[in-house]
Amino acid sequence: MSRSLPPWISAVRNGKDVVVIGDAEYPVDTSKPPVYFFPTYLAARLPPAWCDAQDQVSELERHPLADWLKQFKAFLATFDARGHDGEYRDILTAKVRALLVLAYDMYSLDQNPGLQDSLIYRLIDKRAFQGALHEVYVAATVMRAGFDIEYENENDSARKHPEFIATHRRSGVRIAVEAKSIHRAGVLAYATGNPPPTMETASAHKIAAQICGQVQRALPKAIGFPLYVFVDLNLPPQIAEKFAPSVLDEFKVILPQLDPGLDDNGVFIGKVMNLLVVTNQPMHLGEERHKGGDTLMMFVDPPEGDCQFPEGSRHIDDVKAAIKKHGTVLDD
Repeated sequence: MSRSLPPWISAVRNGKDVVVIGDAEYPVDTSKPPVYFFPTYLAARLPPAWCDAQDQVSELERHPLADWLKQFKAFLATFDARGHDGEYRDILTAKVRALLVLAYDMYSLDQNPGLQDSLIYRLIDKRAFQGALHEVYVAATVMRAGFDIEYENENDSARKHPEFIATHRRSGVRIAVEAKSIHRAGVLAYATGNPPPTMETASAHKIAAQICGQVQRALPKAIGFPLYVFVDLNLPPQIAEKFAPSVLDEFKVILPQLDPGLDDNGVFIGKVMNLLVVTNQPMHLGEERHKGGDTLMMFVDPPEGDCQFPEGSRHIDDVKAAIKKHGTVLDD
């Protein structure tokens, strides 16, 4: 059963306004804008022991999510001084925007408590945070595009698994969804690997090759379904903006080699991947927006007739629309 949005519709319990999710109730101040509620909700979902431990560590050691929550408290202090009916967009920092969007995404997923709990524990793990953050974004976006999601049983080692299977609520079309985040040392507390490239070391070919490497790892996980692959770049915005057009040109050369649509006998049976979505979100890096907004987006979707499962292309426009509206909770 899907919950209707907007999600800040509240109920009254014992004379107090609350938002009810399953058997849990979260207090809400209906006199404040909706964005005020979501981080409060997210903080309530985090393990108290983790929150207490984060209060004791230095700024250098603090988890990015704890840092975002701390910045949100400072934002609220300024906002409260304006009397709640004032403008707040001019005091939104990149980290506060990132927290608001993450909290809204997590709220959207909370109709599936098992999924939500597993993601919470990955979000508070520094090493898993970068990938979990992107997975939250992908899952919430696909749900807003009209799908219900069901996570695969990761304990089943007999075959490969996508991140989740999504079923469209109207048409019943099922797709396999893979969320891939390119890890970069120093980005979102990830400690190992290579740091983000500079303007001098970056190239369209290198960026495209990294994305295609993620696609290559995702292709075997289609397991007989149409496949949507989401890749997050984690690049400084000026680099992503400069190289994005050239990266799309590189895709035209590399992707047909990865997913030619041929069987073992060289007979064309259709491409495995119906949609590739590449995003870059500088707010996750604590940086200002791209020129075109919070998220830079690139889409690659072969013609429906070139895909092994053409029905998987029916809802691509719905997914694209949901991606382009991501983060618009800040406009409410």
